[in-house]
Amino acid sequence: MKSHTRTSLLLALLVGVTVLPFLGNAYLFDWDEVNFAECAREMLVSGDYNHPQIDFEPFWEKPPLFFWVQAAAMHLFGVNEFAARFPNAIVGIATVLLLAYTGRRWVDETFGALWALLWVGSLLPNFYMHSGLIDPLFNFLMVASTVAALESITSKRRWLLLCASGILLGLAVLTKGPVAILLVGTPLLIVWWRQYGWSRTVTDAAIVGALSVVPFGLWLLSDRSSYGQWFMRSFIEYQLRLLTTGDAGHSGPLYYHVFVLLLGCFPASWLAFAAFRTSRRIEQLNAQSLLFATMLAVVVVVFSIVKTKIVHYSSLAYYPITFFAAQALSRWWDHPEQRRWIGAIALGTIVVGAAMIATPLVLSNQQLLLSLVHDPFARSIVETARPRWTGLEWMAGALAVGAAIIAIALMRRMPRPAVVTLLVGIALSVSAFLRVVAPRIQDFTQRELVEFCRRYSDRDVILHPIGFKTYVHLFYGKRRPEQSPRHYGVERSQWESFLLNSSVDRDVVFIAKRAKALDLLRRRDFVQLDDPHSAWLFLLRPRSTARGSTF
Repeated sequence: MKSHTRTSLLLALLVGVTVLPFLGNAYLFDWDEVNFAECAREMLVSGDYNHPQIDFEPFWEKPPLFFWVQAAAMHLFGVNEFAARFPNAIVGIATVLLLAYTGRRWVDETFGALWALLWVGSLLPNFYMHSGLIDPLFNFLMVASTVAALESITSKRRWLLLCASGILLGLAVLTKGPVAILLVGTPLLIVWWRQYGWSRTVTDAAIVGALSVVPFGLWLLSDRSSYGQWFMRSFIEYQLRLLTTGDAGHSGPLYYHVFVLLLGCFPASWLAFAAFRTSRRIEQLNAQSLLFATMLAVVVVVFSIVKTKIVHYSSLAYYPITFFAAQALSRWWDHPEQRRWIGAIALGTIVVGAAMIATPLVLSNQQLLLSLVHDPFARSIVETARPRWTGLEWMAGALAVGAAIIAIALMRRMPRPAVVTLLVGIALSVSAFLRVVAPRIQDFTQRELVEFCRRYSDRDVILHPIGFKTYVHLFYGKRRPEQSPRHYGVERSQWESFLLNSSVDRDVVFIAKRAKALDLLRRRDFVQLDDPHSAWLFLLRPRSTARGSTF
């Protein structure tokens, strides 16, 4: 077996071992993970794979590709957390293989391996491989498109690579929308123009651009109804809302994404600073450095301007950051005389590990939590939650701390193994934290709500939240078409009023935050369910027909 093949397989194995086991151990996080998984589930239930739906009504926020992939995973593994996250685990494996292969073609095997290892060993790039979000697939397709376009500059297979780039970019558009063309097209235009002027740039851009709209266009044209026009209009309106307002309360300061990338991409973000010095960059990567620097700038500027601020919006920047970090690390790898920076990264890793250790210690101290929390609903959650602590949760952070200590011990005599130890240790620590500590965090945030919805998922009952937004009742409550507003011919804006005041032929259970909805208890047609001391309020409104309630 060739050396580069063995290296790639070891990297893929590292991702598989740290991501796939117990991938469904934690509930899907509300909103986005549950939202996307519900869209895929409703495809299976309705048999309608052409129209994304939420609560069996058209969903205009995203095109369908990721939902198709999730639905395929659910067909294989069942409708559960593992299936919802499985696509991104595969994307994670594909990502490290792409980085290792691309790095080897551009420089050598060492550069490719270090680029891939930095991806696995940095916090947020690793975290999103465990998620059920759209962005990992979206970003992978955009970067694969970019790599193909770059390869076309010097390859004899120019036309084939340009076509591949356009199709991959088109699949990215079909995953999350036309913003992919902006994020990929801007850096490509600059690099093409610098390489060979405007004449060939226009030709190459026309090929990639034309093909990039084909998958999205075919999807819209496959529906002969008015859905395509309606989707585009609603989709554009939604994108403008994200641009101009802090949608759903997700707003933040102008520097939000800079802050997220600096901390969240540790240690790659720290190493990337070294590549700002020309002496720390690899000369044969000038074109690639220009492209990735432009891509990083476009991502930061665009999503800093966008009023809606969510962590994963800037996740495409993980590729440029790890690329520049790999350059600095590769230059050092050939001449590992300076070792102080290893100690700095190790100290940062100790801080990260200490935060992981402190998390379960703080959450298990009820009195300390109550002194920090002032919101009435949050305080009631702290008072009533019963997390199932094992006493071993601190070990997730201990993995990072232990790796840092070993790296410090090795850095004088064996600096290269010290770096590998740090990166692998961070990967193992993130994986352990998500499997051991994250479920205990959800004991405070979601467990009671999820378990309630699960208990009533097999009953012919309509679950409906009042006073807050969630998708938990849809996914974990296994909403069926006959329980949706469309079945009753009611507009979404009138649905809650209809359930509260009209004659309904099914039991309705309202879900609310007790501290903010006590007035609901005054209604005589409501029956309180479950623990009266719970932070959540579950109220039954029995069906209005002669058949009587199922409760």
